[in-house]
Amino acid sequence: MKIKFYLLTFLIIIFFLEIIARNLTPTMNEKDELLGWRLIKNLDLQFNQKSLIGNKYLVNFQTNNRGSRFYGNEKNSEINVLVIGDSMTNGPYVSNDKTWFAYFAKQLELRSKKNVYIEAIGSGGYGNFQQYLLAKDILKNYDPDFVILQLCVANDFYNNTYEWETNSIIRNQYVRRPYLVNNKVKYYDGFLKYIYRSFFYENIKIVNRLDWILILFQSIFYNLVYDTKNASDIVKDSENLHKYKSNSILTTNNIFFKIKKLFPNKNIYSFNACKDGDIYPYDEWINISIQNDLIPLNFFKELNLTKNTYIIDGGHFNENGNKILGDALFKNLSKSQ
Repeated sequence: MKIKFYLLTFLIIIFFLEIIARNLTPTMNEKDELLGWRLIKNLDLQFNQKSLIGNKYLVNFQTNNRGSRFYGNEKNSEINVLVIGDSMTNGPYVSNDKTWFAYFAKQLELRSKKNVYIEAIGSGGYGNFQQYLLAKDILKNYDPDFVILQLCVANDFYNNTYEWETNSIIRNQYVRRPYLVNNKVKYYDGFLKYIYRSFFYENIKIVNRLDWILILFQSIFYNLVYDTKNASDIVKDSENLHKYKSNSILTTNNIFFKIKKLFPNKNIYSFNACKDGDIYPYDEWINISIQNDLIPLNFFKELNLTKNTYIIDGGHFNENGNKILGDALFKNLSKSQ
C-alpha cells in the first residue's frame, strides 16, 4: 500500500513539475528525422523574458507555415532575404520585430525605399550542416535575393565535427544531430540514441530540464579540472583535441562549399555573432568564407556590448543587443557593396 502511495505521490509531483516547465519554457521545437529538431510551424507564442539587469519584457515568438521566423510581408515584398542562423537568430529571446534581422530589414527599407521580407531559418544549437540541410529544403518554396549566414563560430566548428562533439558531454545535441562525414549524412549510433531520440526525451520537458542540469554540473566540474571556459575543449579524449580542431576546419570548409552551391549566383554574407572569433580554429571562419565565395563581415569586436544588451543567461542578446547587432550588420554590409 505504501509503495502505491509513494508512486502516486511521485507521479503527481512529476506532473506538476512538467506543467511548470512547460510554462517557463514554451515548446518551440519538434523532432525531425533528418535535422534532429526544428522549429514548429505556425507558432504564435507570448511569454516573458528577463534581461541580465533584471528587466522583464514580453516576447511574441512567431513562425510561418515553413517553420521559419520572419519579418515583413512576403506577399508585397520587393526584396527577399534569407537568414540562416542558430539561437542568436531564432532563440526565444525577443519578438520577431525586435530581432537583429528585423532591425537590419528596417534599415534596408529606409535606404532602398522598398518593402523587405526576411525569412529566418535554423534553431537553437544548430550546426552549419543542419543549416545547410534546412536551407536546401526551404529553397523549394522561397527564392531570396541574397543570403545572410549568422555564425557562432565557437560552437559551429565544434558542432560540425563528429569526432570532436561526440567526445564531449553535450549529449542532448550530438546524439540527435546529423553530421557531414565522408560527404555523407552520419548520425550517432551508440546506446544513448535510445534515450535522447526517445518519445520521453523529445516530449517530456522535465526530462530535458533534469538532463540540462546534469550537463551543467558536469561542465562546472570539467571547467575546474581542465581550467577552461570553452565547452568545446571539454572532451573525454583530450589527447586528440588538436586533431579534432584541425579536422573541424576541413569539415566546415566543405559545408560552406555546399551552402554556396545552393546559391551559386547570389551574395552570401557571413558574420560571427559570438565571442572567440579570433582564436584557433574559430578564427578560420573568415578564410573559409573567402575560399568559398562568401562575403565575411567581421565586426563583432566593434559592438558596444554591456550588461544591458544580454538576457539573463549572459550569452544571448535582448532587445537592445539585437538592435546593436542589426544596425552594425547593416552598416558593415553596406560598406562591402
